[in-house]
Amino acid sequence: MTGPNRTTTRHADSYERTHTRIIEATLESITREGLSATTIQKIADEAGVSTATIIKHFETKENVLQAALDCIAREFEEERAQTLAESEGDPVKYLTLTAKMVLHPKISNVSRIAVWNAFWGEAQARKLYLERIGAIDAEYERTVVRMCRQIARDGDYQEINVEAVAICFVGLLEWLWQEKLAAGDSFNVKRAQGLTRGHLANSFPKHFRR
Repeated sequence: MTGPNRTTTRHADSYERTHTRIIEATLESITREGLSATTIQKIADEAGVSTATIIKHFETKENVLQAALDCIAREFEEERAQTLAESEGDPVKYLTLTAKMVLHPKISNVSRIAVWNAFWGEAQARKLYLERIGAIDAEYERTVVRMCRQIARDGDYQEINVEAVAICFVGLLEWLWQEKLAAGDSFNVKRAQGLTRGHLANSFPKHFRR
């Protein structure tokens, strides 16, 4: 590799690291301040860069916020796709892995949960949330419903409302996210895992043990 090429590569790597640091700083600022109170200056202070650097990377505050939302959406979608692939079409394995995935520290850390809530909770940001995340949420929900229906057919569970079971499973995981946001480091992961397992065992006792 020639000298100029090495220099170009170093500059590209440095740019990407700074870009990522700004996004992470934005997530932290939203967690502490909320969307409205998050400013370019606060993001710059958190990231340890100048406001000019943020403007160079993103141009506007709105673009930084959108990049932060896209970042956590991409993380969730990648993990969801991996979970679906690892389950190999086995619905019991899929639901078990999904519960573990959603409660995993990478996905359910406080800053990520706070950002989800911030975008959903502020009316002006909700439209952006639905545009960027709505399709991901809908596909995730459809997959859970489909897996629950497959278990219901396989186990001849004729007396249950399968869609209700599936939506309650999704809702339980979201509620546990809220609990983790409030509890922070004291959040009891084992209890959370037990609750999700208990819901599945109550609904599909032939397939899940308590």
